[in-house]
Amino acid sequence: MTQPVRYVKVVGNFGGFILDGLDPDDKPDEISLKGSVRFSLLLDERDAVLMPNHPGGSTLRVIDTFDCELDADGDISHRGKKYVMLPALDIWTNPKAGRYRVDFIGMTINGRRINLRPLEIPAVADTVVDLAREFPVPGTPSPGTTRGEDGMSVIAVRRDGSSLVFTRNTQPTPSDLPPVPLPEVDSLASWRDQAHVSAANAATSAVDARTWAEAASAVVLPNGSVTLVKLAAGVQTSLGLADSASQPGHTHAIADVTGLGPALAGKEPAGAAAGAAASAISTLRDGVSAGLNTLSKLAGAIGNSPTFAADTATAISARYTRPAPGIPTADIADGAVNSAKIADGAVSGAKIADGAITSSKFLDGAIALVKLAVGRVTGSDKNGARSLTVWVGTEADFQAIPTKDGNTLYLRTA
Repeated sequence: MTQPVRYVKVVGNFGGFILDGLDPDDKPDEISLKGSVRFSLLLDERDAVLMPNHPGGSTLRVIDTFDCELDADGDISHRGKKYVMLPALDIWTNPKAGRYRVDFIGMTINGRRINLRPLEIPAVADTVVDLAREFPVPGTPSPGTTRGEDGMSVIAVRRDGSSLVFTRNTQPTPSDLPPVPLPEVDSLASWRDQAHVSAANAATSAVDARTWAEAASAVVLPNGSVTLVKLAAGVQTSLGLADSASQPGHTHAIADVTGLGPALAGKEPAGAAAGAAASAISTLRDGVSAGLNTLSKLAGAIGNSPTFAADTATAISARYTRPAPGIPTADIADGAVNSAKIADGAVSGAKIADGAITSSKFLDGAIALVKLAVGRVTGSDKNGARSLTVWVGTEADFQAIPTKDGNTLYLRTA
């Protein structure tokens, strides 16, 4: 099986700056370098390249040096073309990889000889090498550090199940790198779901707590709103004993309460103690009915609302907002609005809507003449009262007014 010989294409431009010459601008002149570029495959001088699959048959090839002149533009040129083709190495040759040494021969700028350091380029098949991108970074030792091939950057990342997938900006279309497994992602998703459930439960508990707090702050609890399960365990047990005692309803005999008899022994005659306890219990019992009846009526009057107090305060605040110090009595007494309150300049035009002041707003003689602005008089025409402006000037001034105002009296002097 034969394989064609493959090549690497090399381009490059070389120029320089010199002192500004006789031209219109004052910037340094740019000129092309002169000289030649030599390419030498880096093999021992006694070695050659083996090409067992050469189209002409298995062969051993010696690769000579290639010298290319720079043209008038400073470009590498060969037979009129601004490039040169060099034999490349690949998997069908031996060696399979190598580099060319690049030397600059007889290089001059404006007739002055210069020395450029040599460099090395890869002999990779079907590639284009620009010497301007391969020249060593200034300051590095020979053959120096050169710029490598353009890489591909990551332009996107996404989650695919429990893996991360990175997308590169390959040409002509982007491509994906192999997925990176992340087993912990599934665990994180599970914890996220648990956090959502916990948040929902917390929100429900907060609503319940607010409801209980509002009910507890009300004047009374609605009838039947406290169930047995809301009571502490000890209270539930006590209520159970009351239902099973020999005397229902908290009027138990001393024998029904363990240890009560010995505790009371010697403290008071049995008859007196029994009488005092019975009297106190009787008073409490008789008062409970009336008290509960009153509370029941109050609860009914406010609609058994646990937020009655807050609702009432809100309704009142919506009807009237009292100033912080209250309304001074002097401000609402008869005659409180005196001439000082409406002194000259105290009430601006912005505070009075257009047409808001009519004759009905004032008593006869209530506005003195001094309150009228300078130049204003009152008058009337066939349609009724109106405000007039008095203008005084010469005949020439009057004639110079382009448009006369129908509400202005014009008095012309000599």
